[in-house]
Amino acid sequence: MQVLIVDDDMATVDVIKNSVKWKELGVSDIFTAYNIQLAKEILKEHNIDIVISDIEMPQGSGIDLLEWFRREELPGDFLLLTCHESFDYASNAIKYQACEYLLKPFDVNVMEAALKKIILKRMETQKLQENSEYGKWLKENQNHVQVAFWSEILSGHIAGKNEIIKNEIENRKLQINVEQDYNLIVSKITEIKKDRAKMSPDLMLFVVENIHSEIFCGCPDNSSVVSMDYDNYYIVATVCQKKDSEELKQCCKLLHTVFKKIFSSEITMCVGKPCKIENFYKTFHRQQNLIERNVAFYGSYFQEDDAAEIQQNIKNVFEVDKIEQFLSEKKKLEILSYMKGFMIRL
Repeated sequence: MQVLIVDDDMATVDVIKNSVKWKELGVSDIFTAYNIQLAKEILKEHNIDIVISDIEMPQGSGIDLLEWFRREELPGDFLLLTCHESFDYASNAIKYQACEYLLKPFDVNVMEAALKKIILKRMETQKLQENSEYGKWLKENQNHVQVAFWSEILSGHIAGKNEIIKNEIENRKLQINVEQDYNLIVSKITEIKKDRAKMSPDLMLFVVENIHSEIFCGCPDNSSVVSMDYDNYYIVATVCQKKDSEELKQCCKLLHTVFKKIFSSEITMCVGKPCKIENFYKTFHRQQNLIERNVAFYGSYFQEDDAAEIQQNIKNVFEVDKIEQFLSEKKKLEILSYMKGFMIRL
């Protein structure tokens, strides 16, 4: 892989060149240019796979370079850098197929994740071009097939007893045991506006998925994490081998720490009880409801048993019959007084 860094600010070029772990990403050659004209000359002479370009430059913008690049039909992908949170250039970037964009000043870890995402995409494209036979593609892309399988399980598109699920697994040539118990961890990511101004939703979810996969499954290459975009929040479901309660607690603690180092969003995690795949759909929706109802755990993590214990404690001290009586008698002051005392006892 060859990369070209384009920015009129020499300091920014040096930071990118010296801080990213290029060898780990499989990048062999790094070229630099401080203006669009020099960048074009390099692109004509070398087979550049990825161009990292600032948008705002005095002698031509990164969008201009991207437009020229596509017009010349050169192979490669773009990662754009911008200082503006509103990202006014988004429509043109999409028009000319920029892969990703990042807000300056950028986080090195996020840039490496963005580059990894682009590199994986390029490798997949090259493999598909080299070999279009479905069977061989399937063999080389088991992670994607497995994530798609979990997604269909959680959405209810694959439902039924173990035999039905087992047939689906065999048809996809996956190595998944339907008789085994798994832990399902559901994360809800909220207050995402600030992070989404810094990076694209796709990139943010890519980073989130890889963090979950590495910490809960021991592998950064995701095969067991499904993410869902609900505009103003994300839901992330992680399927992992059955672990004991203390190990899961430590994983949640580590994930929360790593997440907050990268993002300003809030993450709330619910760890489900061990269950079989045929129960995933119900378990997934139950855990989402628990996150919604148990606001005391907002921005933290909890296990299903923790929530059940709190609910039971509330039932033990909350006298429903007395409230119903006050309501039927329209005794507003008594209701307020009772609720105040209830909150104090909590």
